[in-house]
Amino acid sequence: MAHSSFTLAGWETLGILLVVMIMLVSNRVRVDFIGVFILLALGITGVVSDKDLYSGFGNEAIIVIATMLALGQALIRSGITDTLSIWITRVAGRSERRLLSLLMLVGGLMSSIISDLAFVSIFLPVVLGFERHLKIRISRILLPLAITSMMGGLMTMVGSASSIVANQLLAKAHIHPLPSSPSFRWVYA
Repeated sequence: MAHSSFTLAGWETLGILLVVMIMLVSNRVRVDFIGVFILLALGITGVVSDKDLYSGFGNEAIIVIATMLALGQALIRSGITDTLSIWITRVAGRSERRLLSLLMLVGGLMSSIISDLAFVSIFLPVVLGFERHLKIRISRILLPLAITSMMGGLMTMVGSASSIVANQLLAKAHIHPLPSSPSFRWVYA
C-alpha cells in the first residue's frame, strides 16, 4: 500500500478549515466575515488561483441564491413577516392544528417565491415566538414546516437552491434544463 504525504497546500487547507470550524463553533464571528476570511486565506496562501478564487461570483446559481436570501431579509426588515405572523396568530387562535395548517400553507406559498432555505431562516424566530406565546411545542411544528417549505420550493425554479444548481449544471453539460414552471413532464421524458 503506497503511503502519500500531504503537500504544503494540503496542510494550509487543513489549517484554514480548522480556523473556520473554530470560528463557526465559537459563534463570535459573523458568517459573512468567515466567508471573506476563507477567500482571503485561500488566495494569500496560493492554494487556489486568483482566477478560480473569484469565479464563483460570476456563477448564476450563486447570484440567484444570494438574491433570494436578500429578498428574505427584505421581508424581515420591512415588517412583512411580523404582519404575517400576527395574521397567522389571529386566524389560528390557540389551536395547534389550525396554526400548523396555516404555517404549512404560508410556507408552501412563500417558499415557491423565495428560497426554501431563506423561508425557514425567516420563520424560525416566528415559530419560536409561537412556542413562547401560545405554549405550543416547537418540535411539533418544525418538521412539518421544513417539509412543506421543501415541497413548496420545488414548485418553482427559484424556490430551491438545489434546483438552481442542478439546472445550471444541466445547461453547462448541454442537457435540456429543468422546466421553470411547476410542470413535471420532464420526469417522464
